[in-house]
Amino acid sequence: AAHWVAAWPAATSAWRTRAATSSLKAWRAFFLKATIYGYDINDFSFFEQEATFAFQGDQSSRQDLARFLEMYGGPEFRVVLDDGSHASSHQQISLASLFPAVEPGGLYIIEDLFWQPFEETPRTLDVLQKFVETSKFESPFVSEDEARYLEETIERIEIYKPTDSEFAVVYKKE
Repeated sequence: AAHWVAAWPAATSAWRTRAATSSLKAWRAFFLKATIYGYDINDFSFFEQEATFAFQGDQSSRQDLARFLEMYGGPEFRVVLDDGSHASSHQQISLASLFPAVEPGGLYIIEDLFWQPFEETPRTLDVLQKFVETSKFESPFVSEDEARYLEETIERIEIYKPTDSEFAVVYKKE
């Protein structure tokens, strides 16, 4: 079975709660044979069902991400979809923390690169575009060891701009 993980927005309102559970429902309906792991700042364990799990954690916390991987990180994930807080620091920390758990040939997708909940630099879109140009991963939110790992294991990055919602697909080497 395929293993998927997704980080969803920090849900605080009833609308966000419905959106996050709707996301889990949508992934479950679309990927019938996959095991799906949701990751959110709020507790969505009430939605757990066969092959669908919800983990409560902070996307900016390496400790929470490590706890998530201890709990669900094996076998490796075929796809990680980050549609989390959208903060650049959180996206970069999550990429550095979760990419080692992506299976060879797997994908790491980061959504909504155009929108940030607060201004910070460097933006993830800029970091990824620079990697495409130079093969160097440079971010103050990622350690030197994490950056070297990403440089050694990323096959390529494709950045898509279909309308106003840029997203990136990071391919892991086989």
